[in-house]
Amino acid sequence: MLEPTKAVEDTKVVHDPGNTLGEAIQISLSLEDRQRIYEPCKYSIIIKLVGKRMLHHYLKRKIQDLWKPTENFPLIDLGEDYYIIKFTKKENMDKAIHLGPWFINCHFLSISKWKPNFVARNEKLTTSAVWVRLPQLPTEFYNGKILENIGNAIGRLLKIDTYTSTTLRGRYARICVEIPLEIPVQSFLFVGDHKQDILYEGEDFLCKNCGRFGHTLRQCTYIKMQSLDPHHAGQEHQQVATQDACDSEWKTVSFNKKKNQGKKTPNQMPTIHAKGNQGPGNNDNFRRNFMEMLDTHRPSLGTLLETRMNNHADMLNEFGFTEMIEVPSERQSGGMVMMWRDDIINVQNAVRRGQEIHATIELKLETP
Repeated sequence: MLEPTKAVEDTKVVHDPGNTLGEAIQISLSLEDRQRIYEPCKYSIIIKLVGKRMLHHYLKRKIQDLWKPTENFPLIDLGEDYYIIKFTKKENMDKAIHLGPWFINCHFLSISKWKPNFVARNEKLTTSAVWVRLPQLPTEFYNGKILENIGNAIGRLLKIDTYTSTTLRGRYARICVEIPLEIPVQSFLFVGDHKQDILYEGEDFLCKNCGRFGHTLRQCTYIKMQSLDPHHAGQEHQQVATQDACDSEWKTVSFNKKKNQGKKTPNQMPTIHAKGNQGPGNNDNFRRNFMEMLDTHRPSLGTLLETRMNNHADMLNEFGFTEMIEVPSERQSGGMVMMWRDDIINVQNAVRRGQEIHATIELKLETP
């Protein structure tokens, strides 16, 4: 026979205007309770990938490759594309929060420190980071202070690309900025008397209807809001009709995706293989030449030998690839990395043997 349920001491009845019954039970949390339940979360972070939804296991693998934490960690789905990562070491939390901004497959990974009472549906992302290109920027403007002013005029400057800060690339300057999601982005600005176009890197994140970052035309709520407003009746058709004009105002840039004409062998895939004399990590000329090769040939796979580097993660964003397999250097020699775009090719059965990488490469065929 079950015993009668005992009353809980740390509870009280409070008036709740939103409750049809007028009253609700509140469970009190003592200081000891809070310390006990908050302690396991003190090094936790909340993440959200802006403009992209990924499978849980794929996202976790990408984060492991990006940060290379010194511990295994749980990745818990909180809903609304938010996740919590529970680190137990402060060093891993600090790296994630302070060494960004971080991008996965060209999408910004929003990171914040865990806070009590986090409810995903109540959260609203207000800013995002994006890499911006300034095509044909006059070389006299490749100045730290000028670039800082440009970045802060677009949003808030976070980082200046290495090739831009060292003036190794002249076709465009590249800066990373934080921009608000509720304000339309700029398509150009003036530096002195010079009109400078602005290109935003990535795909499927910039709405060509309202010019806001973080959603596409199909997801745009500004169209829906106006269509429900009687003062804007009949204007929805006009918005669609002027879409071509919108496309010419806000511009994005991304890597070209060539349609596959029939099945190709791995030897027919666009690839680049390069070997450095001093290692690309220590040789600006090598990195500049390699970047020029990438801009010209748009390869889906590239390999670097004799990098003399232990960690090649930064190269993924810098060179525009999404996946990699690396072999760390041994003292002052060796080191290699194979990088590829996972939207074009599959790399399977990858094995590292000393200073060698063996893998099966398969081209993804697009369906009509």
